[in-house]
Amino acid sequence: FVPDAQRVDVRWGRFSQVEATLALLETVDLTRYAYVHLISGVDFPIKPPEAILQACDGREFIQCRVLPGDTVWAWGGLDRFMIRYPGWMIRRPSHRLVRAARIAYREFMMRTGLYRLRKTPVETFYRGSSWFSVTGKLAGWMLEYLASHPEYARFFRHGVCIDEVFFSTLAMLSPFAGSIESDPMRYIRWEGGSDGGPAFLTGADIPAMAASRGFFARKIDDIKLCEKMRRDLIDG
Repeated sequence: FVPDAQRVDVRWGRFSQVEATLALLETVDLTRYAYVHLISGVDFPIKPPEAILQACDGREFIQCRVLPGDTVWAWGGLDRFMIRYPGWMIRRPSHRLVRAARIAYREFMMRTGLYRLRKTPVETFYRGSSWFSVTGKLAGWMLEYLASHPEYARFFRHGVCIDEVFFSTLAMLSPFAGSIESDPMRYIRWEGGSDGGPAFLTGADIPAMAASRGFFARKIDDIKLCEKMRRDLIDG
C-alpha cells in the first residue's frame, strides 16, 4: 500500500493520474519481482495465475502507438501534451460547459500554431492504455530516468489525459523498447459516443474474455460476476 505521505488526490484527466501510478511503482521492491501489473479496483483476472506467469516471458506489455498516427483523438492527440491546459478546464466530458471551453481553447491554440512554442523532451511521442504489465526492470528504469530527467515530467504536467501518452512514450524511450509488445493484455469493451469509455462488463462478455489474450478484464462492478468469472475462466 502507498504510505499516507505519498497518497495522491487523483482527478480525472489530470497529471495526478501519472503521479499516482509513479507512487505505486515506488512502493514496489522492483528487484524482487519480475513483473508489475497495473490494475484498478474494477479489474479482475481472466487467466489462471500459471497462464499469466507463462506468458510473462520478458516481453513488455504496454500499448505504444506512434502519434499523431491513426487515432480518433482530436489533432492526432498532439493537443494533449503540446498545449498547457488550465487545471479548471480538465473535467470529465459530462461537464458540458467546461468541455466546450476546453475545445474552444484547444482549437485556438492548435489553429494559431501557438503550441509550437513549446520545447519537447523527445522527438517522437506514443499513445496507449494507461494499464500495463511490464517487467520490474523497465519499471525501475522509468523511475531512475524520471529522477535524473525532471524536465520530462515537467513537460507533461499541464496536459490532458496525459497518462495515455506519458508511460507509452517513456517505455519507447527506454532500452527495453525492443521487447515491447504493443498490447496492454486487458479485455475492455468500449462504449460509443463522445462520452464513451470502458463499459461495465456482464456475464455476456465471458465468452469474449475467454477468447481474449488478456490477463485482466475491466470494468466490473458485480461481485457475483467475479465469482462466475473465477469458476469459468480461472478454476476451469
